[in-house]
Amino acid sequence: MLVSLIIPSYNPDFYFSECLQSVANQTLDKKRFEVIIVINGCTIDSVRYILKQCEFFAQKINIKILYAETAGAANARNIGLRYASGNYICFLDDDDLISENYLMDLLEKVEKEKNAIVVSNVYAFSDSITKCHADYITKSFLRYADGGAITKKIKVRSFFSSSCCKIIPKDVIAGRKFDSNFKIGEDSLFMALISDRVSKVIFANKDTIYYRRIRITSISHENKSRMRSLELSMCISFSFLKIYFSKPFQYNLLFFMNRIIAPFHRVFSF
Repeated sequence: MLVSLIIPSYNPDFYFSECLQSVANQTLDKKRFEVIIVINGCTIDSVRYILKQCEFFAQKINIKILYAETAGAANARNIGLRYASGNYICFLDDDDLISENYLMDLLEKVEKEKNAIVVSNVYAFSDSITKCHADYITKSFLRYADGGAITKKIKVRSFFSSSCCKIIPKDVIAGRKFDSNFKIGEDSLFMALISDRVSKVIFANKDTIYYRRIRITSISHENKSRMRSLELSMCISFSFLKIYFSKPFQYNLLFFMNRIIAPFHRVFSF
């Protein structure tokens, strides 16, 4: 098994079947990847729905189902990592979609380099990918996609804000985990945590796309008071500091300075 695709799922709607359909449509040989669904903190009805969808798609793709009693994407991803059989890891949110060539292109490129991550193009959408639009990662991808691999992390820092839209060698992760104390910001903390092991960032083809669904009810898009956002930003920034000072001679100082400041920039830019 070469690739483990980890999908945390919490009380999904119809979009869950769309997500799995995009995985079933992959051009990569189905024997070369596994899909790990981590059901976390779901209602009984949601569990039944997930199992029904998995039963249907199990005829097309290799699906492994895991359970977590408590809700939370960070904990669910950690459980997925624990049981992943692949040499490479991809994360996919249960409401997002991937292009048909996604896994094949990422795998072909990551196998050529040691300790590199390969990032995909990204587009955001609400109802249909026929009406998708660019977001901040799209702009960064198109800026650097034709320039080859990049070793300076500060230049490609936007690609370290999410664990999705990329493929990561399992050896790069090797025992490191998502911080389950956070429901928001855990992605960027995890990517910063493993950044010392990433030798370079490689860009996939422009038609290798991660489609990010924008939902009003999404946890990461909930409205919060300025004070609550400030408190959260302080907690995230402090966690970045702890990561950096755990290995100050191995982590990139400029990269971490940007990571520490970024949460406050988002709060005061509203």
